[in-house]
Amino acid sequence: MKTISRRISLPVLLEIIDEEKINLDEILSYYNLGYSNKILISSKELYQKYKKYLNFRIEEKFFINIFTLDEIEIVIKNIKKLSNDSLLIGFGGGRVIDATKYIGLKTGLKFFSLPTALSHDGIYSPVAVLSQDNGMKIRIGTPSPLGIVVNLDIVQQAPIETIRSGIGDLLSNLSALKDWKLAEKDEGEQIDNFAYILSYLAYNSILNLLDKSSINLKDKEFLENLAYSLIISGLSMEIAGSSRPCSGAEHLFSHAIDYLYPKKSIFHGIQVAFGILVAELFRGEEIERMIEIYKKIGLPTSVKELGFEKKEIIQAIKIAPKMNKERYTIFNKFKLSKLLIEKMISPLL
Repeated sequence: MKTISRRISLPVLLEIIDEEKINLDEILSYYNLGYSNKILISSKELYQKYKKYLNFRIEEKFFINIFTLDEIEIVIKNIKKLSNDSLLIGFGGGRVIDATKYIGLKTGLKFFSLPTALSHDGIYSPVAVLSQDNGMKIRIGTPSPLGIVVNLDIVQQAPIETIRSGIGDLLSNLSALKDWKLAEKDEGEQIDNFAYILSYLAYNSILNLLDKSSINLKDKEFLENLAYSLIISGLSMEIAGSSRPCSGAEHLFSHAIDYLYPKKSIFHGIQVAFGILVAELFRGEEIERMIEIYKKIGLPTSVKELGFEKKEIIQAIKIAPKMNKERYTIFNKFKLSKLLIEKMISPLL
């Protein structure tokens, strides 16, 4: 009998704190992690805004401005000249964390994730999304962080759109898991049940909170739950060895928007949230419950609210399957003509 084995990279530590200062030296000491040098990766704007929270020694700082791959490669070249006993600290939003993941991949250095916003599950996931000079985005498999520290005082100050984005990215697991089941049925794709259940738990825990009659997205208890759920979602991808548990047709739709309209694309989680509605309509599912939740928390429920024209969304759906030809989703069940797409998504027009 063939023995199945898996290699999973778990963070050494996870701390969600409600304190004024991040005492990272103290945290590292508590977990017996001794790094002689700490290299901070951030943007100048975020560092200036939140540096008062950083109560630990930083040997080197690198600020990234436009977050293109070429700019990050220059940072990598400079970091390689420094001590190989350094710890990278990604301090920022999704772009900063993803850049730090990629720098860790290229330098071989361990890194910590210190998010300033809870905009998507990238605070833990083993995938980095990076921009090229032409505006196109690429996705690269990366190591997972050595540790994650979330300061609730900081993420509470982030723009409300980042929180909506984080919620949208979690809710997209609902669509992704349906596509995974469909791929199992139609294509014989194997499902990792450990990854599946973690992805399910991640989105369902937030969905239950959103079903309440009233909700404050800036409430620290809600943000703590959001942080845990995003990390669990990232863990499901780590276990699966791919983004499959958290990425289906709704993500292909978002990737198509990024590809076609890089200057118009918005927060990833908000785009995939709209992609859920699109995918559910293609599945013949009712979307009234999701529409009600979206309106409650301020997610777009129409093409106009998303900020695009009808023809742009139709084109994005049409090319969505080409964004990852190996990923079987509900879109593969249809010949995506303009007339069909317009008919299927008519409630959103």
